[in-house]
Amino acid sequence: MSDSRSTGKSSNLRVMTRAQRRKAGARWLALAGPAAALFLAVSPAFAEGASVTTATDVQKEEAGNSFKRGAEAFSAGKLDVALAAFQRSLDVVSSPNSRLMLARTLTKLGRPVEAYVEFERTLTDAEQAAQVDEKYASAADAARAELAELRQQVGLITVELSGVSEKDSLNVGGREIARADWTRPVAVAPGKARVVLRTASGEVVREVNLAAGGAVTVPVSPPRPPESRVSQAESAAPVSGESSSSRTIGFVAGGIGIAGIIGFAVFGQLNNAKFERLQNECTNKRCQPYLEGERDAGKTYQVIANVSLGVGVIGLGTGAVLLLQKGSESERSDQAARRRSHGLRVGAGPGYVDISGSF
Repeated sequence: MSDSRSTGKSSNLRVMTRAQRRKAGARWLALAGPAAALFLAVSPAFAEGASVTTATDVQKEEAGNSFKRGAEAFSAGKLDVALAAFQRSLDVVSSPNSRLMLARTLTKLGRPVEAYVEFERTLTDAEQAAQVDEKYASAADAARAELAELRQQVGLITVELSGVSEKDSLNVGGREIARADWTRPVAVAPGKARVVLRTASGEVVREVNLAAGGAVTVPVSPPRPPESRVSQAESAAPVSGESSSSRTIGFVAGGIGIAGIIGFAVFGQLNNAKFERLQNECTNKRCQPYLEGERDAGKTYQVIANVSLGVGVIGLGTGAVLLLQKGSESERSDQAARRRSHGLRVGAGPGYVDISGSF
């Protein structure tokens, strides 16, 4: 008997506790509805509870009670209270019907971007749930129709990403986008909207201006690392200056060599002319006094011709060595460039630069 009374008391205690919890929840929604709605307005994303296929009976009952209170508040025009109630229902069970009413409430509150996101979620969730329970097919149809109507109040941005990594993040219209949704159109408020790609090498920001009902595609790729540009500039500058200087010296030396050969030919010819005259006018290796000047001039021409020949040979040899060395360096540089280009690819577009490759 004592066991029976004890069991009865324990059962009554559980019933009282559940009833008290329901009353407390109702009082909280009535008194704190506007504050709860303000919290939801600044919250970045709505939470969600168990799925309709895995929720327990207790969860379904609790979510159903919140849904009922939300529907009554929605009909009475108490939109803040309705928003909090539908969100409470979703916190317990992620039902497409509760999300549909949440999206409708956001529409009436003048928050079309948030409403558009919730209508999209409703359509996806309802189509999946309808495969198990056909009653959710009507929620999918309603979400699809109301989504088309709301489309004229928002803009859509599709981001085309390339060269991104797992650690990068994407923000569109002030909202962080889950990686799974990076390829989907993102709803934004009409007017100016920013697309921000955050990477380890910096941020890429694109700004677009959208009218209500408009759509745009924005290509975005990570910025080129600053250290790559610096290292390439530093390595290119000294090579360019040194190769240009070597080429110039080679040409100058070659020019001096050519001038020396020309001098050798000219003064050699003058020396030969003096020698022939002395040979013709002197007898028995004896020359008249007036021919002594011719003899001295011939010796001078001979010295100049010999010096010019030496200068010419040295100049031409030096120029040839420098120019041939430059050609070998250019060939090696071209081969190195081809090796780098094989592993490095650089692309450019309107307002962005992309670099990729294999090493």
